[in-house]
Formats: sequence, C-alpha cells, structure tokens
Amino acid sequence: MKRMQISVCLVIFGFICTVSSRAQEGFTLPIFDAGAPEHRGSSRVAGGITVGEQTLSAGVRGSLWILDGFQVFAELDWMNWHRRGVGPNIQLGAMYTLPADIPADVATRFAVYKPFADEDRDMAGVTLCGVLGRDLEAFVPGVSVYGAAGFDWAWGTVELPDGRSRSADDFTPIVSVGAQYRISDELSVHCEAMLDDRIFGGIAMGIRF
Repeated sequence: MKRMQISVCLVIFGFICTVSSRAQEGFTLPIFDAGAPEHRGSSRVAGGITVGEQTLSAGVRGSLWILDGFQVFAELDWMNWHRRGVGPNIQLGAMYTLPADIPADVATRFAVYKPFADEDRDMAGVTLCGVLGRDLEAFVPGVSVYGAAGFDWAWGTVELPDGRSRSADDFTPIVSVGAQYRISDELSVHCEAMLDDRIFGGIAMGIRF
C-alpha cells in the first residue's frame, strides 16, 4: 500500500513536470489546498516552487483558520522571470469551505496579488475560483484530489519601447487539478497543474499546527 501511495505521487509530479515545460508565468504559488475544512485556530505553513518555460518562483504561505472552515492566508514569493526581471510577489486571500453534507468538499477562494518581478509592467490582480476536493482514503490512504475553476483579472500599466506607457487589462479563465498526500497528521505534500492562458505547475510541502 505504501508503494502505491508513493507511485501515485510520482505519477502526478511527473505529469506536472511535463506540462510545466510549456508554461510562461505564474505569479504566485498554486492553490495547494483540497478544501478540507479545519477547525478554528488551526494553522498551516507551506513552502513550494512553481516552474514554467521562462519562470521559476519559490514561496512560502501561511494560513490561519479564523472560523471553522474559513481560512485567511498571506504569501511571499521570489520570482525569476527570464528577460524580464527578478523580484518578490505578495498575495493575500481567503478560502471558505461550505458546510455541505455531500461526499466532497466544496470551497470558494479569493486572492489579490502584486508582482514586482516584471520590469516592463506595473500590474496587480485578483483571482476568484471554486474548489472541489475529494478524499480518496477508501482507495489510496492519505491521498486527496481536487479541481478548481474560476478567473484571473490583472490590470496596470505597460512600458512601451518608445518610453511611453499604456494601460493593460487582462481577464483570463483558470482551471487547475491537484493532489495532496498526507504523510502524517501534521505533514503533507501537494502538487498541482494550472491552466490560464498557458499551463504551469508546482509542488509544495505543508506543516499543520
């Protein structure tokens, strides 16, 4: 059984590495959350990487459940964007798991972010999505899978080659799939692939307190 758990994680991670070779940008870490509700006062710290064709970012996210099923989170990333710049990104958000009596976890997630890695664009953005998670404990102990769908809206200004600037506005649908493997009650591994205008992915490790 342990071998099966490890195999599932390796297959998912291999898939992410494959699709990520075509990615271009992901300003923040992926969702890395199957939506399972936690009790008030619970907390989690996750650190991970997001990879793409022209980007590599690493970050850390702290989450706190201020109500049963309702978490707020803050994230700091460091991004290396090929030919555009290197710098930090910040993200703040919240996620609420609905108290629905169904064999799955349904959540809504909202976040705002501000990247500083792009020397040619001064942008900010928001993401809003729904998350559907499912615990596979009966089939593969310790593994949960999830999917999410929503949109990303980014706005700001772009510097043109002639020195002028213009406003920019980008609305993009997003879809993601991911998996979580609980090594213990406190430690878990997450991996995810996300599609906006291109595909990118990431992997992380989380510690629950």
